[in-house]
Amino acid sequence: MKSISRILSTLVLVVIAAHLHAAFPDRPAILRVLEPLRMQGDTARFLLSDFIREDRLVDSITFSKGFRHSWDRKHFNQVTLIATPEAKPIAEMKLWIGGTAYSVVLEPHLASGGIDPLSPVLHTARLGRGSFTISAEYSRSPFSIAVYWQNYKLGRDYIKRVGEELMITIPAEAQKMKRSYIRVYANDDMSRAAELLIPLDSGQVVNDPAQLGDISAAHIYGQLSLITGGLRPRYDPAETYLAGRPMDSVARTIRQAMDANGAAHVFAALQFLGRVDPRVAALRDTAPDRAIMLIALMEALPLPAADSSLPGIFATSGDRKYQDIATRLADLRSHKLALLYGETDIAAHGDILMIRRSYFSQSVLFVFNHSRDKQSVETGTDLSHFSATFHHPISGNHVELPPMSFEVLTK
Repeated sequence: MKSISRILSTLVLVVIAAHLHAAFPDRPAILRVLEPLRMQGDTARFLLSDFIREDRLVDSITFSKGFRHSWDRKHFNQVTLIATPEAKPIAEMKLWIGGTAYSVVLEPHLASGGIDPLSPVLHTARLGRGSFTISAEYSRSPFSIAVYWQNYKLGRDYIKRVGEELMITIPAEAQKMKRSYIRVYANDDMSRAAELLIPLDSGQVVNDPAQLGDISAAHIYGQLSLITGGLRPRYDPAETYLAGRPMDSVARTIRQAMDANGAAHVFAALQFLGRVDPRVAALRDTAPDRAIMLIALMEALPLPAADSSLPGIFATSGDRKYQDIATRLADLRSHKLALLYGETDIAAHGDILMIRRSYFSQSVLFVFNHSRDKQSVETGTDLSHFSATFHHPISGNHVELPPMSFEVLTK
């Protein structure tokens, strides 16, 4: 087998606020941000009312290249969508209402035989007043990026290439809204990157959790997650961990869950239906040292926030330390934008699992030692500017962890 050396190209996007005269409607027909439509096969069926309550207002529907569709106006405005081999990993459906196009991102699930190590990656970078930069790593061409403000795809007037940079302008209309969002998607012909979700406060990038009225990226859409393969996720990191699988298996399941269901929506459908989180029941029958590690794992992942009752599962353990740790983890998540909107990097070797969440200059690194021995964990990161939430010793690139323990390092 030939070895493939991955060559990463870096593309920097600069996003600034400016006043452009664009055709955004004064009274949008759709106010909430529309959920991406994730196709688990090559065919999806849905109702227009999944996206807009007054579906009769939709004049027409158009799609990116690579899709066929039929629209049954007589039967509840049902749409049948078929992806052809020409479909890209990121595509678009436009709902045309009164001359305005409202975009729905399409994410066909392309059969790649597993996780693609060459998938493009998006990163937030620098944050300035009225501007921010993000970088992209990619190995295959053609490589494309799509940027949306609310449900509007930003066109060429908002995106300009300057050398290896793209300058993207935030619409002036964002200044009129207390909360709005920029979403960035990237793909090559075979795979896609995890989306970047950037919350705005009156047209400025949010940099303080106190500005947020919502508690996680999964809550911006205000509806059931449109995963056409069903409501239950196909990959559950918590279930894998509880089954006693090695940490590299847990890491692989996390990547599969994010790839199949979208970074922020692995458990969204169950939560929006108001069902009891199945993780809670499982944790009640789990040894406290493993249960608290699983709670930390859940808080590290780009999932909806864990059930608020989780600290209570330790009430009968006879040891308040687990309750205190669980409470501190929940508090940490509510105060760190990286845990709500940050991109996710995962590494595992032996009994060690590391999950890094990054949002501009903010970084949170979860380090898990799942062995029965003390470990000096090499993080690959200079920890001189990090703080240890649970006060385990850190030195240089290393953190010292007792058996069956974890640390949360923040910067």
